[in-house]
Amino acid sequence: MGLAAGLLHDSHSREDIPIEVRLGLADRSAVVHLGNLKLPTPSGGDIALPELTTLHQTITDTNVYRKNLQPVVYVTGDVAGGEESPVYAIMKMSHAIDKLRPPDVKQYKGTTMPERTDRFSVKWDGEWHITVEVFRDLGLAFAAVLVLIYVMVVGWFRSFVTPLVIMAPIPLTLVGILPAHALIGAFFTATSMIGFIAGAGIIVRNAIILVDFIELRRSQGMSL
Repeated sequence: MGLAAGLLHDSHSREDIPIEVRLGLADRSAVVHLGNLKLPTPSGGDIALPELTTLHQTITDTNVYRKNLQPVVYVTGDVAGGEESPVYAIMKMSHAIDKLRPPDVKQYKGTTMPERTDRFSVKWDGEWHITVEVFRDLGLAFAAVLVLIYVMVVGWFRSFVTPLVIMAPIPLTLVGILPAHALIGAFFTATSMIGFIAGAGIIVRNAIILVDFIELRRSQGMSL
């Protein structure tokens, strides 16, 4: 615990960062260090904390957390600074966690509950879990839409090759999206994924209009 001293306005952070004043970890990790604390008095002097308190050592009950009837230990944290997407933070944390893993302990890192409890496992939850579900659902929906578009275009043009030509530019949009993100230092987030899907829809619509116009002119005798 500490004392709130204000907010830090960092240009690299999306939100203000709270500033807390408290002792360093080495000075607050042992009870003996509390005896060195001085409290201000109304007269302007200082008085030692042990003169006002009496130390009693007791044993408190620890909290036992469970999820889906399995014992868990929660480790929480927030993404702050320039990295607004949890994907990049998780990737960096994974390397550090792998270094802490004992060589004889297998580790499972996913967003679903592990099936076994006889070994240590790491389950990502929170915003990272939501991010994985968003990308998964968007990907599945996008794949289903591509199949439906192919079927509809086949029925319209009476050809199995023409829809492939129309839909071929869709993956090429990543040639512009990914370098553009890297150029301006942006992160590929769920919003980027939605923009990619929206761009694919625009490409397919324009391609259908263009191909239909070409076939109309060719049926009127115009050369390719």
